[in-house]
Amino acid sequence: MLKQKYNTLLKMKAGDERNDLEKDLTLNMKPGSIDVNIMVNVDRIHFNKNGDPLGEEFTDAKAGLRGYANSCLQSSIIFSAGINRGLYSYISKFRDFYRDKMGRIKKRIILKVSDFRSALVQGKFLAKKGLEVYEFRIESGLNCGGHAFASNGILLPKLLKEFREKRKSLV
Repeated sequence: MLKQKYNTLLKMKAGDERNDLEKDLTLNMKPGSIDVNIMVNVDRIHFNKNGDPLGEEFTDAKAGLRGYANSCLQSSIIFSAGINRGLYSYISKFRDFYRDKMGRIKKRIILKVSDFRSALVQGKFLAKKGLEVYEFRIESGLNCGGHAFASNGILLPKLLKEFREKRKSLV
């Protein structure tokens, strides 16, 4: 509905009617979610001025996770491009990834996976830490946004069929 009104607005000439529609659109807009994506294998170690490593906590992925975890955002973090057990263990240090007393999760975990096995392995690893996967996003090797996944070119319909057939084992 908003998009239709916006498309109408684009065709209108300047004037009171256009101004009224602009105001109406502005009043009906809602802010979206600010989701964060971390490529889990981009986990470079940084060094201090003396050339000494800063430590595991200061790797790229963990620093990104920590920044998001300490923010006031209520949204999702999306982990893509593989599994990083150290990073996934680090998540457990932050309360916002767990359910609160009301049963809500402030920061949801989304995993981008290339196949069912990957979803199962990563999901179980997080579950052992008491963490829930909010959503699995499936990317076949042919539409993976430039990442190198080991899916041997399996097309999305076949991947989706496997997820549909084995879905209950992910719960």
